Amino acid sequence: RPLVGRDLDTFRRRWHLTTPEFYAAFGIANQFLATALLRSSEVVSYELEMLARLYALTPGPAPWVPWAPPEAFAAIYEEALWDFDGCAEETAYARGKFATRFAAAFDRSHSTSYRWLDQGEDVSKPIAIFLRKLRDMESRMQVLEGLARKVHEVRGGDFEMRAPLPLPGERALHRGRKTKLDRALGPSPSEPAEPPLRHRKPITL
Repeated sequence: RPLVGRDLDTFRRRWHLTTPEFYAAFGIANQFLATALLRSSEVVSYELEMLARLYALTPGPAPWVPWAPPEAFAAIYEEALWDFDGCAEETAYARGKFATRFAAAFDRSHSTSYRWLDQGEDVSKPIAIFLRKLRDMESRMQVLEGLARKVHEVRGGDFEMRAPLPLPGERALHRGRKTKLDRALGPSPSEPAEPPLRHRKPITL
């Protein structure tokens, strides 16, 4: 099941954190909001659950050095993009698909990935903390996407259906306009829609 506020209080007690230490670790604005969250039985926001599960994997504070989304994306998906480096068009296509996966891992749309990676838009504080912790880990792509699959699953979603992995040669199969029938039928299984997950209304922080 998805995590609720009281689950985070269980984590806080396990790690022997004070409430101020807790809200600093999770990027929560102030102690009042943190206290309300810890007493709640409502499902927490997606990004807080991602961060909580990352802390469960690697307890300890995030490094202070920031990791901007363009840097993070380049480092996380660098090796995966090597399979597409024979053709500029294939590389650009794969980069777009991986950018969609990067954003979807935080329950964000493809358009958000463009704003993060190409326009320099800042991410939320919990996502910034998540990236700072991820920076010092090995197998970053596996950690990020493994947690995304888990959080999607417990909230009734499917990360792989939402943002499929690109495959070498796939770009050639997607060239050309869709027929009128294809457009009328809407997205195909290989081109899923990207609605954000909505299990229950999360607490706004």
